[in-house]
Amino acid sequence: MLAAVPALTVALAAVGGATGGLARLFRDQTGAARAAVALIFLSFVLAALATRTAAATSSGARATSSGRRIGVKAALLLVSTALFVAGVGWAFDAQISVMGRGQAPLVTGSVKPGPAGESLDAHVLAAGVKSSRRVVVFAFQSSDEHGDRNSRKLPLYYSKSGPDADGRVDIAVLADVPDADTTQYPYVFVTAVLGEEQRDCDGVLIEGTGPPRPTETACMTLRKSAGGSAAASRALDVPGSVAWTDSGLSLKAGQPFTVHATGQVSFVPNGPLVGPNGASDLHPGVCVLPGATRHAGLIGRIGATAADPAFFVGENFTGVADRGGELYLGINDTGVDNNYGSFHISVQA
Repeated sequence: MLAAVPALTVALAAVGGATGGLARLFRDQTGAARAAVALIFLSFVLAALATRTAAATSSGARATSSGRRIGVKAALLLVSTALFVAGVGWAFDAQISVMGRGQAPLVTGSVKPGPAGESLDAHVLAAGVKSSRRVVVFAFQSSDEHGDRNSRKLPLYYSKSGPDADGRVDIAVLADVPDADTTQYPYVFVTAVLGEEQRDCDGVLIEGTGPPRPTETACMTLRKSAGGSAAASRALDVPGSVAWTDSGLSLKAGQPFTVHATGQVSFVPNGPLVGPNGASDLHPGVCVLPGATRHAGLIGRIGATAADPAFFVGENFTGVADRGGELYLGINDTGVDNNYGSFHISVQA
């Protein structure tokens, strides 16, 4: 029985690691997961008591007492086996139940300017999708900020994809956004549905009738400006051990943008943690920006080359792009290899 424990653990970890099943099991079936673990550990306790009973029997005792102990040992082993099988069976049943449920995918992206006009660049990711299920992605322009059944819609993109062998669906959404429709359709929506139908941001069917499914529908909203560009928001992590991280936002010269940052990084192993504003003491010779202040703080630059000037960002930044290009965020430290931690960033342009 004890030899079977590692094999079952590896099986559960393999399935759960590939599909997110273990995490969802303890999140969605917390009571069942805890009860199953408790039954398995109780079976170990009874098996240990049976071992003690066996040791006492072999030490020599009267025949009647020995027979009684053998009976107790057999009963303990029987109950231990039953509890072990029940616990493992309960865990598998709960995990199968969780994996059979719908879970909304993750949607990220932005509307980016380009030489031919604005374009939608989004990404849809879903895990733990059964082989028989599909993820439907629908992007549209909307007449209002709700994107529901009362909104006028202008379709931009549609796709339907099934999972790979690991239960993952990974979809890149690329579509042109017509500038001529900015007045009538100021909003851009991307919905991703675990199912076979197109749905709006409330999980209501675009066509036909049926119950809404908001828990199986993910929605991203972008608002276009009067000039045809979009007010795009991005959330990302900037690792302390990476010099520069692409924010995913492309800026135009003169375009306003804001950055809000939280989190902490350390610039030496087991060293002090500093926030996005950097260290309060002086660190000459190790800062990317001129001077010895704000070491390991959050900095930025517009452009991917070292020739593009860097500027200090810190916890809160509001400014206007002095040039066009991708916004990069980084660490005010010339040697990031021994850093750890990360800053959590929210950017809006």
